[in-house]
Amino acid sequence: MLKCGHVLLERRRWLAPQLLRGAGWGRHRGTRVQKNATARGVHGLAAQGANDTIFALSTAPGRSGVAVIRISGSAAGSTLAALTGRSAPPAARVATVRELRDPRTHQVLDMALVIYFQGPKSFSGEDSVELHVHGSPAVVEEVLECLSQQQSLRPALPGEFTRRALLNGKLGLLEAEGLADLIAADTSMQRRIALQQLSGAATAMYDRWREELVKCLAHVEAYIDFGEDDEVGFSAVHGAQERAALVLAEIEQLARTDRCGEVLRTGVEVVLTGPPNAGKSSLLNLLSQRQAAIVSPVAGTTRDVVEVL
Repeated sequence: MLKCGHVLLERRRWLAPQLLRGAGWGRHRGTRVQKNATARGVHGLAAQGANDTIFALSTAPGRSGVAVIRISGSAAGSTLAALTGRSAPPAARVATVRELRDPRTHQVLDMALVIYFQGPKSFSGEDSVELHVHGSPAVVEEVLECLSQQQSLRPALPGEFTRRALLNGKLGLLEAEGLADLIAADTSMQRRIALQQLSGAATAMYDRWREELVKCLAHVEAYIDFGEDDEVGFSAVHGAQERAALVLAEIEQLARTDRCGEVLRTGVEVVLTGPPNAGKSSLLNLLSQRQAAIVSPVAGTTRDVVEVL
């Protein structure tokens, strides 16, 4: 009934560090932007206002066809209007091609596809903008540098977009963890488990447990307050005990699968070692289902360490 990968009610040690240290959003590596961020005193969430407008490169750094830069906060719309030289941002949730210019020098930065999301109908629950620019490192750095010069904006901290979505009620704690797991997924099984958690399946189960326990508590309190009434007998307490025991059994069963979920999330490191021509390369290829290592009857063909993820 319960599947591996569900998380415990008590998150213990995992969610907060992931949410604050890189749930996949709010990362960028523009050197000048990072220096500006340091100059502004970006040392932690406590040093920043929750109402600041933030920006970051949302796609992986490096050379690519398209790079997405995200802006979130009350000044997102006005920032987009300033970059495009318009009096107002385009219609919400409509992809529009616009020429991006530096508001200070009016230098053309790029021809981009821009999308404006009006809060609360956005990922973070705030007014948000996505700039789909060409994935040249030069273009990305120039756009990030331009944004860093705007007085109303600051670079986002790692995970800050997801944090704002959590604080604005767009995601729950379990959905935020599922999002972090999905971004970090390396295998198909990790992807499926993360999507299940992101969809709210675990939250629905926990809500069902809570509703059942609240009903049990109501029956017990009714017996304490009105135990002498014939309509409120000890049978109500007995029934509450049985239902609470069922919930406890489900929680314990879930706790037993927690180790399985951790293994699926983090993976297991396995080393294949043995004498020459013992079949290590053949076994590795069988496990990875591809030709990860050369197989030859000549001893010592594979001399380097072969890693398979």
